[in-house]
Amino acid sequence: VDRDQAAGPIIDTIRKAGGDLLQHVALFDLYEGERIEEGKKSLAFALRFGADRTLQDEEVDTRINAIVAQLQSTHGAELRQ
Repeated sequence: VDRDQAAGPIIDTIRKAGGDLLQHVALFDLYEGERIEEGKKSLAFALRFGADRTLQDEEVDTRINAIVAQLQSTHGAELRQ
């Protein structure tokens, strides 16, 4: 994301897009430097999904895809590979 973007609104976007299965979001790394474009920063988040039943991989994958799509459209985020 752009270097001037605060993590708080990004976390809010993750929570909304993750829906009711997303139980916890935490920023665990911020990186600026080598292999990151000038004026950008890399943020890494830990996500915990859960429910009162066993979740299927497809359910969580769908939520993660929704989160990534929303971060791209709302914050101009790019997923690092």
